[in-house]
Amino acid sequence: MDAGGLITAVSPGQTVVQAVYGGLTARVDVTVREAPPAKDTSALHIIHTNDIHGKIQDFAKLARVIERTRAEHAYTLVIDDGDQFSGDAVTDLAKGKPMVELFNAVGLDAMAIGNHDFDYGPEIMMERRNASTYPWLAANVRVVDSGATPVAPPDPYVVIQIDEAGHKTVYRPGDAYDRDKPGVLTVGLLAITQAPPATAPKNVVGLAFDDYAETIERYLWLKDQVDVFILLSHVGYPDDQSLAERFPQFDLIIGGHSHTTLNKPSVVNGVPIVQTGAHLTHIGHTWLTIDPQTKRVTAVDGELIPVASLSEADPKIQAIVDRYTEAVQDVLKEQVGVTKNGLSQSGKNSGDVPLGNFWTDAMRFYLQDMHPDIAFMNAGGIRDDLKPGPITKGDLYRIEPFANQLTVIDLPGRALREILRYSYTREGRNSIDLQVSGMRYTIVTDALGNFKDVTMEIGGQPVDPDKVYRVVVPDYIGTGGSGYPFPALGEIRFTMVGLVTDALEQYARHLMATQGSVEAKKEGRIRIQRTGDVPDLPLLSIREARNVAEGTPVRVQGVVTTTPGAWGAKGFYLQDDTGGLYVYQSAFDVRRGDLVEVIGKTKNYFGEWEIDTPLDVRVLQTDQALPEAKTIRPDQVQEHQGELVRLADVLISELKPVNAYGTFEFKATDEAGRAVVVRVDNRTGLAYPDFTFRNGDRVDVVGVASVYNGVYQVKPRGAEDIAAPQKTPPPAPRPKSLSVTPAELWLRVGETTALAVELTYDDGTKEDGTAKAAYASDDAAVATVSAQGVVTAVGAGETVVRATYEGLASTVRVVVTPSEAPAPPEPPETPPPSEKPLFRLLNPNLDRTDGLQATVTVLPASADAGHAVVVFQLLKRGGDAPEPAGIVALKKETWSGDPETLYAYFHVSGKAYIVKIYVLDAFSSDPDRAPRPLADPVELP
Repeated sequence: MDAGGLITAVSPGQTVVQAVYGGLTARVDVTVREAPPAKDTSALHIIHTNDIHGKIQDFAKLARVIERTRAEHAYTLVIDDGDQFSGDAVTDLAKGKPMVELFNAVGLDAMAIGNHDFDYGPEIMMERRNASTYPWLAANVRVVDSGATPVAPPDPYVVIQIDEAGHKTVYRPGDAYDRDKPGVLTVGLLAITQAPPATAPKNVVGLAFDDYAETIERYLWLKDQVDVFILLSHVGYPDDQSLAERFPQFDLIIGGHSHTTLNKPSVVNGVPIVQTGAHLTHIGHTWLTIDPQTKRVTAVDGELIPVASLSEADPKIQAIVDRYTEAVQDVLKEQVGVTKNGLSQSGKNSGDVPLGNFWTDAMRFYLQDMHPDIAFMNAGGIRDDLKPGPITKGDLYRIEPFANQLTVIDLPGRALREILRYSYTREGRNSIDLQVSGMRYTIVTDALGNFKDVTMEIGGQPVDPDKVYRVVVPDYIGTGGSGYPFPALGEIRFTMVGLVTDALEQYARHLMATQGSVEAKKEGRIRIQRTGDVPDLPLLSIREARNVAEGTPVRVQGVVTTTPGAWGAKGFYLQDDTGGLYVYQSAFDVRRGDLVEVIGKTKNYFGEWEIDTPLDVRVLQTDQALPEAKTIRPDQVQEHQGELVRLADVLISELKPVNAYGTFEFKATDEAGRAVVVRVDNRTGLAYPDFTFRNGDRVDVVGVASVYNGVYQVKPRGAEDIAAPQKTPPPAPRPKSLSVTPAELWLRVGETTALAVELTYDDGTKEDGTAKAAYASDDAAVATVSAQGVVTAVGAGETVVRATYEGLASTVRVVVTPSEAPAPPEPPETPPPSEKPLFRLLNPNLDRTDGLQATVTVLPASADAGHAVVVFQLLKRGGDAPEPAGIVALKKETWSGDPETLYAYFHVSGKAYIVKIYVLDAFSSDPDRAPRPLADPVELP
């Protein structure tokens, strides 16, 4: 402490500081702690979420991840990519307040506006924006009529500067900042949202939504004003991929809207794209490595953290969650009815369904004082089934999470026809979209499912085109959502006359009072009538059908490999010898193991190739053997789409449920670290509570290779498809090549030489195949060959001996000279001393165990030693000098420079024989052609 009373901490420890004046003393206890370690500044760390849809139950876990990341890394941002609202009763009943309070509490840095962030209406949206401590961003949203909306133009972007201590400064458009501050990282965040947004049109009156690419073009200048340039994109993964192709200027795209789970950054045109799925099941953690000199991004990596794997939760954040949850629990738990059979939405795109009939009946019943003739409900607004058992208010919010209001419209009969035509044909879907009450209608199509007409009747009578009918619809489509022309074709009489959830509740209570349970069934209110003959299409293999243009009519045959309905309606997977695909349908009854013929149009459904709503499914045979599941690696799922596959001995991790009914998924990783998602639908009969394996277990998985929204996955068919690993032996290696030595034989009549065969297998191993090979001579008058590969010279001439094994073959040239004829020209004993040998002969050896086998290692002096012939000459001792008794010549066109061991076998025995080895530039019986020696010869006594 200095004379002015300033205390300076010097080192860790405890001490006492005293102040004395006029005999008075004051003491201060001082504790000095270790200085906190400097935070990491090597990378920008981003914790990101998207499409939470009001599901706040695990928000305290998110808070702990944020806290830990900020503690370790100076450069940290927390980003949400939109759709924070709509989808959970706790948040929806409070009109989004819980989400804003929680994001404020964890210190969200920025958010891209999502389409469902408009759902509560413009007034509520502005209240939530004004209460937020973080900016709501959308560059492609413009206010075109300020008198029609209270919504203020959102900022298109923000610039955030972060210093080495983690402190942030946020700059809005027009604010000045110094990019060159030492130790400060400057990050630009540009955002776009869905155009037009999928929300009720009344929510966005007075707003315009611009083209994505044109908007981005206007703001590319920002790239040069920041160190890191990031796009927050709430438009969906397919559009994100297209934007990455067009705009490589972005260092990262944080995506949303399509609920795509990207376990690692997906790199397109050098631009990483990340997205976490939906409903806070995962937390994204992406890090961008920063060059300390240039501050530019040098690498990007990331991971998804499964929330189910986290145990730590921030108690302060949990208190906020508990407060909102408890406030609505009594309301959500209130029982409004019981259903014995359940109310299903399955098949809603091909006809009427139990839940659709209950739903639309409820809408008419709720507004019965207004005397509606008809009620319509769009299939996309029916989000889930009602399972058998009690029905609570929470269930009603689950199946209708959008807070739709009822709208009453008067429409002439001819307008109803146009409405139904549009509902069936919109976006080229050719499928049912409107569930109905008070009316029956039949869509008439040609044989390919294309719209021709619609017939309508009310009370058994055809609809009068000139009569005006009163229709009740949810305000989403009643005000033009999904392009429906209700406002243009009719007169809107009443709006905001009640919530759809209130109608469902009141009608459920009515049914309980009048019939004791809440039941509905398929009644045939909606039909599709195909006319004309099914086209005479050529039969395609499934592989061929997978390669035609989307929307092409095809005819295929294959075996049904899955239980129909395991993934909705009566859909099933179909496979032949060439591939597999999905057949989505609800009209035909088939069973697993049926051989069927399917006629229909192809469709790409979020990446999966399928035949959608086929024209005909005909069973050709029953009880057929299923295709054997192909054993593949996790990274090969993309190559086997629609086929049964097997993942052998994979490790389970990130095991978690994905809905309230028991559907679950996990990551399956092999020993090499390759991984893929395994998703088990509860409709297969296996639900999460019944799954006996846990994280860390190793299993074999059989299922269908599939994809959804860019996420490749394997879909087991039930509990029997996931089992402990079977330690089956690997498949036996298959022979890949056959070689025979010698490649050339010179024999006198009566002499014999044994061939040697070597087999090379597809796993790289080699084996002596002499006993396995079959042999044949092209000319037995010149030379014969035994079953053991022994060549016998018969008569003077030339022939070819062939060795074969399992489709492989190799040949030997055999030259036979008369027994009294002179031997082939002998190689000279030594190369001329003036020439440097191009080869060396090492480790010569002669094995006399069974015949004579000579072995030598040939070492080229250089990689360009050229072609050469290695000659093994058999000599027999006797007289003044050994006499030639046979020759084996091994010709090789090129030498790699590496040593190579060669051998020759002679079918003789006894110490009277020796072998001499030469390397020559050529070998010929032409006496005018003297071969040039390329190495010092060696003799094997």
